[in-house]
Amino acid sequence: MKLIDILNEIVTREKKALGKGAQHKIYPHPTNPDVVYKVGQYHIMYDWVPVFKKHPDLFPKVYGDIKSNVITYTNYFGKKERKEASWILVEKLDSKSFNDFFEELCEIDLGVSPFEALFDVYLKGRYSDEVMTCLDVIKRKAPHMYKRCVELFNLTARVFEVAPEFDLHAYQFGYDKNGKLKCLDI
Repeated sequence: MKLIDILNEIVTREKKALGKGAQHKIYPHPTNPDVVYKVGQYHIMYDWVPVFKKHPDLFPKVYGDIKSNVITYTNYFGKKERKEASWILVEKLDSKSFNDFFEELCEIDLGVSPFEALFDVYLKGRYSDEVMTCLDVIKRKAPHMYKRCVELFNLTARVFEVAPEFDLHAYQFGYDKNGKLKCLDI
């Protein structure tokens, strides 16, 4: 990386977010396409970072510790304000591939929506009648998707075991660079 590129990265300037959640935004790393910056409030990050670090098989790998800074900015009304900004470097997951898979799954008439089956994993366990029926239909109607569905249901059950407050929704998953399904957030 050239010195000018490093200096440009250090200079505070608006950067385009790759995505966002309710409590954070995701920004690209300037030189490493395999990691992203997850930016949010320290007190919220403090809760999930230890869980991610303890379970890198379920969540994106975390690199380093939470960094924080207080920034001063001018709000919409011209008033100076201070705001805490915290960030941490995490493994980048491919959520688009998962979303494409899930949308294709939703197109199949399973007798129950895939989201309802996911929620049943939480309410009744990964081997409830509804989940097993859903998997049987997938095996018959879309056998090429069966293994990925089992992986999704198993991951969902494991995440609920380690993080019962898990915010379950269809856009909560992604694949790492080796194709392993992981949960983006809790």
